[in-house]
Formats: sequence, structure tokens, C-alpha cells
Amino acid sequence: MPLGPAPGAAHDRRTPQKKRAFRQSELAGVVFPVAHKQSPLHPDFTGRASIAGVDYWVMGWAKKKRDGQRYMTLRFKRRLDAPRAGAHQWRSRTEEELAAWRTRYNERQRLK
Repeated sequence: MPLGPAPGAAHDRRTPQKKRAFRQSELAGVVFPVAHKQSPLHPDFTGRASIAGVDYWVMGWAKKKRDGQRYMTLRFKRRLDAPRAGAHQWRSRTEEELAAWRTRYNERQRLK
């Protein structure tokens, strides 16, 4: 089956519309799920927001209360400039921070 316009149909000769740059609305933001987390410490959601004319990176972690109710914690980091492709945005954790996190994580898992 051939692709394209039907035989005899008029071709659309309009020039393609130029893509407009995305502009975030004021006091609004968007987050998307992270497909492949490299560490349990990395956020479950990332995105961006605009607050008082300042652009922010938004990071969100999905959590669950002991009673099963789900919620999300958010962190905002001011966007100074766009990150380089492949740039690592997360600082390295010290061994003490990782040990403390593992202890808290294991305790939460035990309480589930």
C-alpha cells in the first residue's frame, strides 16, 4: 500500500510552520517520570518550573506513608544555565551519607 496523498488529491504547498520555543507559564511547572534511575537516591520525577520569573529545576521523590497513602516530596534548584548534554547533576555522596541512607532505607523496608 503506497504512502502519501491519495491519487488526484491536491498537495498542501504551505510552508511548514516554525516551531516556537517552549515558554513555561508563570507559577507553573511540569515533571516527568525518570525512566532509568541510576541510584535509589536519584529522583523519581524531574522537570522544571517558573516562579516569580525565575526558572527552576524540579526533582520529585514518590513516597508512601505507613498507612499506605502516597505523596511526593519536591526539591527546587535554580536554573543558572542549561546543563551540558550528559552532565551529571547530582553531587557525589560521602560514605557516611550513604551508610545513613542505607540504614534509614532498610528500617523503612522492615516496617512495611
